[in-house]
Amino acid sequence: MVRYDPDTGKRHELTQTFDTKKEAKNWAETEAATYRDDPNRKPPSEETLGVYLDRWLKIKSTLNLTDKTLTSYREMAAHSIRELGGTALKSLMPLEIQQFYASMAQSRHLSPRTIRYVHTVLKMALNDAVEWGLIPTNPAGKVKVTASTRTKALRIPTPEEMAQLIRANQATR
Repeated sequence: MVRYDPDTGKRHELTQTFDTKKEAKNWAETEAATYRDDPNRKPPSEETLGVYLDRWLKIKSTLNLTDKTLTSYREMAAHSIRELGGTALKSLMPLEIQQFYASMAQSRHLSPRTIRYVHTVLKMALNDAVEWGLIPTNPAGKVKVTASTRTKALRIPTPEEMAQLIRANQATR
């Protein structure tokens, strides 16, 4: 059973041992109901990912970051806003994010490096959302971003091209 502290947003895991599976299930259901009914628990945010990322970028711009860093954050966040911006922050699922990254690679032919950077910025923004109590967990933290599998083919010059290159550079050191 996992709970989140309403003040700090920290994750607390409750564990207990039972003799039967039925007892364990009943305990988990009771604890979940108690957690849901807690008047101090703040429900997840209703705002969309797009609205949140805009707000997050404004907050980041007040920090001591370089213009280049802020520009790259905006560019990478724009990918997420374009594809997932209408999704409610509380409803965002790891599978949606994983599909988003796959579509970036397949349909838009973005490089694995760009996809990793989009993932880094999205994960950083959602980590802040967890810290600020807007969502209980970071769905981007559960997504796998693969390393680059595309490599450019090495083109070896023909003997004629090598001779031409040597002739062109004979006058230089």
